[in-house]
Amino acid sequence: MAYSIGIDIVEIERFDDASDSLLDRLFTEAERDYISQKGVGAAQTAAGMYAAKEALGKALGGGLSADLLHGAEVHHTVSGKPFFRFAPLMAEIILGHDCSLTITHDAGAAVACVLLTAGDEPLLHAEEWVKWQDIIPRRNPDAHKYDNGHLFILAGSSCLSGAARMATRAALRMGVGLVTVGVPDCIFNIVAADCCEAMVVPLPDDGAGCLSADALPIIRDCAQSATAILAGPGLGTGEDIAPIVNDLLDLDNKCPLVLDADGLKAVNRHIFIQRRDVILTPHEGEFKRLGGQLPQLPRPAAAVDLATRTGCHVLLKGPDTVTAWPDGRTIVNPSGNCGLAKGGSGDILAGMVGALAAQGIGAGHAAAFAAFVHGCAADNIARRASQMGMVATDLLDEIPNLLHLFNSK
Repeated sequence: MAYSIGIDIVEIERFDDASDSLLDRLFTEAERDYISQKGVGAAQTAAGMYAAKEALGKALGGGLSADLLHGAEVHHTVSGKPFFRFAPLMAEIILGHDCSLTITHDAGAAVACVLLTAGDEPLLHAEEWVKWQDIIPRRNPDAHKYDNGHLFILAGSSCLSGAARMATRAALRMGVGLVTVGVPDCIFNIVAADCCEAMVVPLPDDGAGCLSADALPIIRDCAQSATAILAGPGLGTGEDIAPIVNDLLDLDNKCPLVLDADGLKAVNRHIFIQRRDVILTPHEGEFKRLGGQLPQLPRPAAAVDLATRTGCHVLLKGPDTVTAWPDGRTIVNPSGNCGLAKGGSGDILAGMVGALAAQGIGAGHAAAFAAFVHGCAADNIARRASQMGMVATDLLDEIPNLLHLFNSK
């Protein structure tokens, strides 16, 4: 049985003369009514209830937030035993976990202890999930596949068919309605057999395993109906790759474009201010080739520098993955572990980013949320198995288990 514990101590005198505005900020209306009924014991009761919320935040692995203050109400049975009643948002976070609460008072202090137990594993990054629910919409119960976006992926070469397969399967797991993937004809059968939910399009190759410029008319046709495009995973370095990728930058369809791996190599330092949302997903080596200022600047500052100079959104991958907006905003991802330092992890992440962008999530948030879910999947696997034994495709089955918070209401 997996568990996590949170304990907090609050001095009762902090609530002796608590103002109405403070109580309004810390407690719900129902909780304030309960406190007011306690008369001379009101401060003791308030201290205990506040300690309970602090303890819950610690058990969840984060701190106290507005969502916890008003999404987790402390109630009491007829006999006075405390328990939590969760608002819908917090109830989804706690889903599958038993939550027990004890509150005691001694020597002028209130002490609260929260025990969360689960059949599988402790909650991870729960507070972050709460924040993302304000940004990522729930599924529409009346939606059809065309409402959930159409991602066009350009990927793969004779030696790197796995990159196309992983990016495609990750995109499908991340909720996009339709995926079309264009691959060199020489690997069509391999990719089509592994990605039965996607529409796989064979494209002319150059005879050496990479795409040929003869594929451009078909690529343009596929791209026109897409709501986002991902180019790069496993494309290789054939002589026609750079012209093909740069042609995507000039498409009439100005949907978001995600450039990863060999797609980044194709544009190199020739990314300028764009008239569309472009998401760059470099690791540190690729970042430096794009002109990123590492190690001269700290990672967040370096990511912002490249984003503002290019007009692109930048997802700088690494131990502290950073998403940077062209306007200077940043998000540093709290999830993930060194088990992700394996071939294929970036292809999975690229497919996830593309899928979210195709669903209409803003480019910066698509990149940052994909990185967060990607890291959470790795953290769950590491707890259940190991970092050392983890491989990229393990993430694929973990992704849907993490997205129950966004089920339709």
